[in-house]
Amino acid sequence: MPSNDADDSRVASIIVCNTVVLALASIGACGRVTAQIYMGRFDPDDGIRVCAMLYSHVEYVDALVKLVSDILAVTRYGYGRHFELIQDDTETVATFLKLNFVTAIAYLISLTTIKISFCLLYLKVFSVTHLRCVYYLLIGFVICEFIEELFVFIFQCSPVNKYFYPATIPGVCRDLYVFYYVSFAIKLVTDIVLFLLPIPQLLKLHAPIGVKTGLIVMFGLGLL
Repeated sequence: MPSNDADDSRVASIIVCNTVVLALASIGACGRVTAQIYMGRFDPDDGIRVCAMLYSHVEYVDALVKLVSDILAVTRYGYGRHFELIQDDTETVATFLKLNFVTAIAYLISLTTIKISFCLLYLKVFSVTHLRCVYYLLIGFVICEFIEELFVFIFQCSPVNKYFYPATIPGVCRDLYVFYYVSFAIKLVTDIVLFLLPIPQLLKLHAPIGVKTGLIVMFGLGLL
């Protein structure tokens, strides 16, 4: 049974981990965008990549004046602490669930835009007709998957407001346990497809094996 001690909190760890990861991702994305603008080659995939980065930094608006990053706001209202410490405060739980709701939607948007940006990048790099068709189909599939997941998540409770006040508002919330596993499997498959598709073309390059390996590793970083 977990301790309810106030010191037994993961708030600091969550903030540190998210700050480090977001900072590294932002530096990489900003470096890419800056280089593209400098060379006068800011393409659609770069624009979508910027959108993905912005959604990764989704912010919670407090009274439309004070902006707090989503992870800081969520930790203020219970994230990283034992639920027993906040469950008796209905408004705190509701605020936590609202922030979690927004963050989950931002996550779906971010993940979708990242995959689309990869597809657009590959469309720009590779000219093989059948490969380009696959990337267009993948873009369509990813968009359809996003719409499906978005609607399922938003309307998992009837009425929707019951998601924020599960104990006080009458209604029903569906169990998405199986849905999340299926969704994860689909995302994993699309990630693997994105990684594997360019490899045959990269292997055909007239370049040293070290260069080919480096390119495959670079493209494979997208799996992360």
